[in-house]
Amino acid sequence: MILLVSNPTDILSLEVLLRCSACGLGREDVIACDDKTLFDSASLALRMDRTGTEGSLTILDRRLAFDELEGVLYRPGRWWWPGEGFDIQDQMFVYHETMASWFAILSALPCRVVNRFGLSWWLQDLNYPRQLAVGLAEALDLPARISAPAGECAVGRIVPSGPPPSGSEWMYFAGRRVIPGAQCTEALVEHAEARGYAVDAWQEETGLSVVRADFTGGEHPALRYVEGFPLLEGEPPEVIAELGDAVIELLLEKRRAGV
Repeated sequence: MILLVSNPTDILSLEVLLRCSACGLGREDVIACDDKTLFDSASLALRMDRTGTEGSLTILDRRLAFDELEGVLYRPGRWWWPGEGFDIQDQMFVYHETMASWFAILSALPCRVVNRFGLSWWLQDLNYPRQLAVGLAEALDLPARISAPAGECAVGRIVPSGPPPSGSEWMYFAGRRVIPGAQCTEALVEHAEARGYAVDAWQEETGLSVVRADFTGGEHPALRYVEGFPLLEGEPPEVIAELGDAVIELLLEKRRAGV
């Protein structure tokens, strides 16, 4: 069973949904919903002790034990807020308790979660992208010259971003794949591929298996930003298609490995 959590218009999620059908997954094999549905109406159970973790999710009237989930694509809109049935103080409490519960669930799931964001992302810590960039720059053995997208600074929260403006280079890391964006030199791609073992370790440490990395242009590129929630507006169809293929591979990795 695959769970897709996203806005209905999210390009990557729509691409993955198309590939679910192409892989022979029927409606009974995929649950697709937005985060409002997840947070408002889904129920959950989680038990953790020294012997292991077990639990279940009930979403859209379908109950799933943790071990029934093969993969989760998690790309929420992040605009959910508790309903007007609560006063403002209770709304704050319900919001934070809900986020804490789902952070615990997504951290505990034994399957692949794309992406399994760190606690700082859930808390809207603006240092989180910087921490990601510093770590990935080290993995790539490249300098870091970090600058955040303008929108993030304007609203004081972590805001998903699309490809950077002209003059930059960027690429996507999706599992073991390195996928160049519309503007990316072959030399930079080859360098990233040669550092694959270190990028693998960084993905394992951060829980982020699909990201976009933005670089300064020029002869000596430096890592400028790491986007853990890459938006694909403006990318050519072939880049979107390859990302869709890569995400499906990640979500179905246990099935394809015969696990």
